[in-house]
Amino acid sequence: CSWPWCGSTAALGRLLLSAVKASPPPSAQQVSACSQRSYAWSLDLPLARPSRRRHLSSFRQLPWSEIQPYKNIRVDLTRTGLAIGEQWDPPLVDPSRDAGCCEDFQKALSSHLSHWMAEGRTAVWLHLPIELGALLPVAERLGFALHHARGREIVMNVWLAATERKSPLPHYASHQVGVCGVVLREDKMEVLVTQDKYKKAMWKLPGGLSDFAEDIADTAVREVREETGVISEFQSVLAFRQHHHMPNNFDCSDLFFACRMRPLTTELVPCTHEVLKCEWRPLEELAWSQGGEAERVTPFTQRVCRLVLQGLDSKSGFSSIDISLDEWPSFYNITTKVFHR
Repeated sequence: CSWPWCGSTAALGRLLLSAVKASPPPSAQQVSACSQRSYAWSLDLPLARPSRRRHLSSFRQLPWSEIQPYKNIRVDLTRTGLAIGEQWDPPLVDPSRDAGCCEDFQKALSSHLSHWMAEGRTAVWLHLPIELGALLPVAERLGFALHHARGREIVMNVWLAATERKSPLPHYASHQVGVCGVVLREDKMEVLVTQDKYKKAMWKLPGGLSDFAEDIADTAVREVREETGVISEFQSVLAFRQHHHMPNNFDCSDLFFACRMRPLTTELVPCTHEVLKCEWRPLEELAWSQGGEAERVTPFTQRVCRLVLQGLDSKSGFSSIDISLDEWPSFYNITTKVFHR
């Protein structure tokens, strides 16, 4: 039987509590019947009554755990914490002040882990709000490992099929994505370059890291405008590089895309916080520069500028070097950005 939390009064909570205590977790057959839908059977966790002593008193149902692909289970406490329904003071049990809360949490989670293993589940993902950080060592004692933390959410996981094979659960993000803009003025054969204010003074293409859920093309447009004031339009990807063990990179690998851009404006308004210099410089000079310290060009910028010269000299133009952007339908019923020749 499945009992989602569906009320806000204390009386209804007590009725639900009685029903949950009288009902076992769903069987494997019931779970299977749910297919891809979530099922809201719960961890029975301790909640606080509205009392000045803030003592634990009873158990109420806590959403939600759900079946995910590959026989994973997700338990999300970021939605409601350990208190639901009524606006209590405090609304969340504070496990750092109440040892009983941690003990009950451990018992409940341990019981459900046993049940999930018997069902043949392979992994559990536990999402905790930062306010329930005191539960981290409790989960760790049950085999959970920290996966990542972002904002006010902490995510842990445990692989339940360790006796069958090594855990294939993915690590958290291993790469960051950077983008630079190759803004070319074809009429003057000039490219827009900058020198960073807080790094070695070398001419480079304006660029930076992609924001969360930001497309590569949009990053190129944004970074060029932020650093130089120039408004530009994405044309194609010219090249990208992969780099490992970069300094000050949180041990992440780096994917860096060079995008060919068409300038819509040419006036320079450099960002005074990041940029030391910002100039339109001759393409040939950047591609083959062997100047002194003050005129040095980064190796990546130099090679990309040579690629631009190749496109300008080719009979077929940039079509011989461009990696074009297209949108294709995706398996997930959305369109996806695809870069191809």
